[in-house]
Amino acid sequence: MATDLTVGLVNQPGTLLSASDALARAGINIEGACGYVCEGRGVYHVLVEETERARRALIDAGFEIQAERSVLITPRGSNIGPLVVVRSACG
Repeated sequence: MATDLTVGLVNQPGTLLSASDALARAGINIEGACGYVCEGRGVYHVLVEETERARRALIDAGFEIQAERSVLITPRGSNIGPLVVVRSACG
């Protein structure tokens, strides 16, 4: 199962790129990501399969991990509804 890491960023150009680069240098594949600003602070949600390695790479690069959540990734383009896929995966 993938993990959504919430990474705190300084709201300035290049910080999201720096966090992504830290993961790339560690050989971590990014399954999905989004970044936004909330109350003047940058927030980066990044989905990874290798949670421990990703966490270590980000922390070593000076980033703060604010939260971690297990997530289910469902394939796109399925002929059945997304909720059916989630329901069947969760038992």
